[in-house]
Amino acid sequence: MLVLGARVDPDGTPSSILAAPLELARQLYESRTARVILASGEHRLGQRTTSLAR
Repeated sequence: MLVLGARVDPDGTPSSILAAPLELARQLYESRTARVILASGEHRLGQRTTSLAR
């Protein structure tokens, strides 16, 4: 399952645009419909790196 990236706050909280697809991906993973979750994103110069895996 590919989750296309959107903003993640410095504290690791996903934006409202990202939260729904992440939740769906989690549900599909837990139901064994999706075997893996891959979250895309970007890193801009000067932007703090934040992990989605918190």
